[in-house]
Amino acid sequence: MSACKSKRIIATLTSLAMIIVFIFALAPARQTRADGVNPGIESFVSSLYSDCLGRNPDPSGLNDWCERLASGSVSGKQCAYGFFFSSEFQSRANSLSDSELVNAYYKVFLGRSADPSGSSYWTSEIASTTNDLGVLFTGFADSAEFAQKCTECGITAGEHIDVPTTVRQASATAVAATPVSAPVSTPSTTNNVVPASSSGVMVWIPNTGRRYHSRSSCSGMIDPSYVTIEQAQALGFTPCARCY
Repeated sequence: MSACKSKRIIATLTSLAMIIVFIFALAPARQTRADGVNPGIESFVSSLYSDCLGRNPDPSGLNDWCERLASGSVSGKQCAYGFFFSSEFQSRANSLSDSELVNAYYKVFLGRSADPSGSSYWTSEIASTTNDLGVLFTGFADSAEFAQKCTECGITAGEHIDVPTTVRQASATAVAATPVSAPVSTPSTTNNVVPASSSGVMVWIPNTGRRYHSRSSCSGMIDPSYVTIEQAQALGFTPCARCY
């Protein structure tokens, strides 16, 4: 092969390599969306659907939670609360073993599977109580590791949340607190909610919107949820100007 021909081949290969690099450089990368949602937020919410509820997210629910986290209207703890204290997760939790339940909290809050010593510790902790969901939520949500994960996702962990008492693997009357919004589930108000309330004041919260109400008929709400005022405030709801 002549020197000229070799140079032409090398030049051709170099040009092809440069074209390939240029194409990859132009390929769209996963970037922060116009609404402020970044890949970390989307990954955080997707984990709540897959590791908490055990299913793929519905597009509207995923987008709703992502936008609320990106805007700061809810914190990481408030978002997680909406999933772990939904009737959908309560039902799923009743079918999980203690180790499987603990592992779900590890995956959502810490982004990893439970290590043997950690799994042993937490399964021992919930073995002596019927309030499994409350003990686990507080322990994981208030951890420094979860706060670090939230920072990496571009969201705030938020303040401590006083969670309601729930009973796992019991009768149908032991139902978890109502969820935050329709994308998770919308239980009827006949569910037996155990209020985590010092005031005893109950309010109505809509499936859409950010106001809590003293009357279920206010603002044309459809199938609102009945929660304690402390729970509504912890989830970022503020009072309706017509009711208060």
